[in-house]
Amino acid sequence: MLNLVLMYLAFASSHTMSLNLLQIKNLSVCFTEHYNAVNQISFDIGKGEIIGLVGESGSGKSVTALSIMQLLDKNAATIAADEFNFFGNENEVLNIASCNDLAIQKIRGKEIAIIFQEPMTSLNPVFTCGEQVMEAILTHQKISNKEAKILAIEWLNKVELLDADVVFGKYPHQLSGGQKQRVMIAMAMCNQPKLLIADEPTTALDVTIQASIIELMKKLQSENGMSMLFISHDLELVANIANKIIVMKEGEIVEQGSKDEIIKNPKHYYTIALLACKPRLLVKYERLATISEMENSEFNAKEISLTNQKNKLTEIAIRNNVLEVKNVSIEYPVNKNWLIKSSNFKAISNISFEIKSGETLGLVGESGSGKTSIGKAIVGLNEISEGEILFNGKSIFNRNKKSDLELKKQLQFIFQDAYSSLNPRMKVGDAIEEGLKVHGLYGNEKQRKEKVMDWLQKVNLSADCYFKFPHELSGGQRQRVVIARALALEPLCVIADEPVSNLDVSIQAQILNLLMDLKNEMNFSCLFISHDLAVVNFMSDRIMVMNNGKIEEINSAYEVLQNPQTDYTKKLLQSIPKSYS
Repeated sequence: MLNLVLMYLAFASSHTMSLNLLQIKNLSVCFTEHYNAVNQISFDIGKGEIIGLVGESGSGKSVTALSIMQLLDKNAATIAADEFNFFGNENEVLNIASCNDLAIQKIRGKEIAIIFQEPMTSLNPVFTCGEQVMEAILTHQKISNKEAKILAIEWLNKVELLDADVVFGKYPHQLSGGQKQRVMIAMAMCNQPKLLIADEPTTALDVTIQASIIELMKKLQSENGMSMLFISHDLELVANIANKIIVMKEGEIVEQGSKDEIIKNPKHYYTIALLACKPRLLVKYERLATISEMENSEFNAKEISLTNQKNKLTEIAIRNNVLEVKNVSIEYPVNKNWLIKSSNFKAISNISFEIKSGETLGLVGESGSGKTSIGKAIVGLNEISEGEILFNGKSIFNRNKKSDLELKKQLQFIFQDAYSSLNPRMKVGDAIEEGLKVHGLYGNEKQRKEKVMDWLQKVNLSADCYFKFPHELSGGQRQRVVIARALALEPLCVIADEPVSNLDVSIQAQILNLLMDLKNEMNFSCLFISHDLAVVNFMSDRIMVMNNGKIEEINSAYEVLQNPQTDYTKKLLQSIPKSYS
């Protein structure tokens, strides 16, 4: 009888090894004595399985990934686990938590590979893309440089980069975001790892590029039979690629199960909130759900009916134009070398549109479509080569000093990257107050400080943020600061350039609600620029779609989304991950 039990246990153990590639039981990662970034989490990754790991910033997703790769600083992080096993080979079990540097170096990049969130900071700017793929190959494969180059170009072809031999010789800054991400995928997969960790691989990418990257990763995963840990803050995006989903919050797993279990029948309020806080493509809500509201069961979604949307558009149509863009073209010089004849690139080609008083016009398109170029031209940050731009019926150009100062007060810009748009040496309070000083508002220092404090409260920031520097704030907090800085001048029109593209879906919902509340309160006009059609639908009365510097179509939000007129708009809509709401 004992022999039978021992035989069964041996069979069960070998069977587990044959099914699981990674086993994690009660993993904790501690950075200080009292703070666990990851706290007692357990999950398995099966061979050939795609696991989705979902949660907000600070939930412990990336720390989990880095602990698997053993890329955390051992002097700063303490890793403990009951089981932390990688079954690279049938007869070998590697305990990741206790293995030495030599053992992990043998499998890192070969057996387990990672695609980092930001390819520009992950790629070395002084080496060509091809050299970096070659380095990954030569580190783990005993082949010649010539063979490594052939293999590198082969992988650049596999990740569907056009002219792979040309891309091989280019530096990272010479490629687009989507191209850099494909180079990162080639680097991660060139040694055909058994486990690929993809840490937010599509964050801030256009929907069409995001769709192509997801499709590429699924294709390569299927061809190579590898396992994948796909990390994202977007639950619906993960549901389009993963077999099983794990939801993390504040370092702990709050829910895990099959894709259908998590998406169709979520149990934890946090999972429900992650689904509910995303804007919808074909449904317009007055407000979006937030995590805190869902936690306290205080949220009740109110849909704006199609009749009310049409009535609002009818009312807007009779208002005065605040902004008019007439036959505008923008060109950028391509060559500035005196030895080469200068040529120009036409970023914007003869476009015209207007924005009414109190109206929000959504501007949608892929990177390179000209969205930001026209936005910056409106506030005078880009020169135009043809046409005219009118604000309140007057040209924004050829103004005297006084009228130019008044224009800058009435026409404000919210930049995409809040961190780079704030002076790192200037405290938050001073950054908001600076515009008030320049325009001589509120009389004296005391009154201006009181006004800044009011604005900190309006954008839901604590009073102590007045004395903090930008680096001391989170991404969502910094975004609130740049909104306060722009709106404190009480402008008539605001250009918002991708103000939520880099934020988690839950923080995104908070910022969008804030913008909508302030817009309803102040009734300013807005050009809202984004690559996300669902976000634009939530914010906008009308939508304008741009492609290659030209307007594809412009119409009411519901007409553009439910009855698109051009193939390009249809392509954008088809690229959006399937909605499970």
